[in-house]
Amino acid sequence: MRLFAVVFAILALAGAAHAETYYTDIGDSRINMEVPDGYCALTGENENESTLMEMMDAATADGATFELAFADCVELGEWSQGQRPSVDKIAYIASADEARFAGFTGDQDDFNRGMDAKFSQMPESELGRLMGDSTGRSQAILDRMELDVQLEQTVSLGYLGYDSSATYFGVMQKMSFGEGTEKTIAGVYSMITIQGKFLVLYLWGDYSGDAGQIDELLETVKWFSGLQHQVN
Repeated sequence: MRLFAVVFAILALAGAAHAETYYTDIGDSRINMEVPDGYCALTGENENESTLMEMMDAATADGATFELAFADCVELGEWSQGQRPSVDKIAYIASADEARFAGFTGDQDDFNRGMDAKFSQMPESELGRLMGDSTGRSQAILDRMELDVQLEQTVSLGYLGYDSSATYFGVMQKMSFGEGTEKTIAGVYSMITIQGKFLVLYLWGDYSGDAGQIDELLETVKWFSGLQHQVN
């Protein structure tokens, strides 16, 4: 596990809530990674953070390398002081093996068009097509998925579209936290191309049961993804 062996702070103030920029070397490219305002990078300086980072590293898909994790600063501070049982809103960035995306030049617009052509009409991307629909159909899809997802299982919420910064997908998991405690978490991730390299940015949050939360996660990930381009 690499953790932060090649990730170094450029603007690092411990516990700061303002934006911070980190970098990593991917092949022959130095890629900057932005931690947004209100979020703090996990450093692994205490046992809880180290354990959380190890979990995210282990969850990183084959063909990708865990690079950087960050969480809501308020939640992180309360969790570190034992005032809350977990951090509910957490994000991480992984670098993806270019071989996974053979045929793409690394240009974001080219990548977006290719992903849209591949995923937009797939049945599992119905949720993305219904986001913001006022009839409640997106809520019905999520309700069904929440009932169907099994413990320690991940289900795809499908393709959620793209913008100039990234292509977006959703996921849902049901996790066990010991002593019979279970909770469902939802996530949105983006696929970003910078300097011909591929990054995947995840944001996870406790799932409230409301379809509006997926919209909120998506909008936040769009913000995060745009920042990655701005610092490069």
